[in-house]
Amino acid sequence: MRILHVAPYFAPAFCYGGPPRTILGLCQAQQRLAHKVTVFTTTANGAHPFPASIERPDSYEGISVHRFPLGMASRFFHAPELVKSLQVRAREFDVVHIHCLWNLASSGAARTCWNLGVPYVVSTRGMMLAVARSNHPWRKRISYPILESRVLRRAQFVHVTSDEEASEVLRLRAASDVVKIPNGVEIPPDLSSCKGVFRRQHGIGNDSAIVAWVGRIHRIKRLDLLAAAFAKVLSATPRTKLVLAGPDEGGYRAQVAPLFAQFGDAVTWTGELDGTGRTHLLADANVLVACSDVESFGMSIVEAMAAALPVVVTRSCPWPQIEQERCGKWVTQSAESISEALVELIRNPDEAVAMGNRGRQFVGRNYVWDSVARDMVAAYAKVLRGAEGERR
Repeated sequence: MRILHVAPYFAPAFCYGGPPRTILGLCQAQQRLAHKVTVFTTTANGAHPFPASIERPDSYEGISVHRFPLGMASRFFHAPELVKSLQVRAREFDVVHIHCLWNLASSGAARTCWNLGVPYVVSTRGMMLAVARSNHPWRKRISYPILESRVLRRAQFVHVTSDEEASEVLRLRAASDVVKIPNGVEIPPDLSSCKGVFRRQHGIGNDSAIVAWVGRIHRIKRLDLLAAAFAKVLSATPRTKLVLAGPDEGGYRAQVAPLFAQFGDAVTWTGELDGTGRTHLLADANVLVACSDVESFGMSIVEAMAAALPVVVTRSCPWPQIEQERCGKWVTQSAESISEALVELIRNPDEAVAMGNRGRQFVGRNYVWDSVARDMVAAYAKVLRGAEGERR
């Protein structure tokens, strides 16, 4: 199958959070299944845009990537050259998979596919959740009926990763066909050879438990709540260290950093970590915590479980399996509940290890990328069979 993925940003533009990483994982897995995969994206990479590669694609970790320059409305990922190229090349592909909403690259690609009669599908990447729509609400209230509603309504199907977002899309009658397929993860090999690397790099002794948090530094991630919880954790387990790993978004770190200043060197800010850096952190951490107001999936949670790390996740994130599979704690979104769960795992390392092992087994059964890619390709094939039947 010839598959074109269209996204406003693509790896290694990890400053935009999870989507660049998950889109890359899907592309690589589809390519391993012998499908021909191409990516159209923009040069967007925060303050450091990538060079354009319009005619001659770049290769990123084996994926053919065309990067198109941003136009005047760069904050909305306007890329007129991307749309022009798609107008010429769209019929070269069996299906076009468009990722993300609320941007002009995705809406322009959808409009082009519709006009040319090329089937396309849309992955919302969490952007139809109510909390996501509440960000810049006035802009989205204007944009939705003009652009996004048409993008979704005309798609062969809308892909989501959680029941919550599926319900929201159906409630809004935004699409007639919604397909839920989770994101995937690569199961890392035995991490014992990595142990100690992160601790040595950051001067953290082996007698200190490490609580890891990984994500974009953004208000939706509720670092304010984590600061309140960590104060209680330190009171109960004074040698514990908190590691905050992820890119700053919109200068939000400056707003929340004062909340952590009281903890001194008990808190380490690493900034964005590459794949090796995340592996070293997960190898040395004792537990990962996530307390976002909302997550459509939560890649850091799955990556932690794949690395055999127990997790403490609030019920505002769609992970009841954590409780069902006994691979961590799924708790109410309060400082008290978060701290109690963290302290329990820190004080009971044997049970924490057992939880981590159960989490790794659970992820291996349900979230490996090749299985996810097969399910996605099967969904494409169903679309193409339907289109072929209509032509007959």
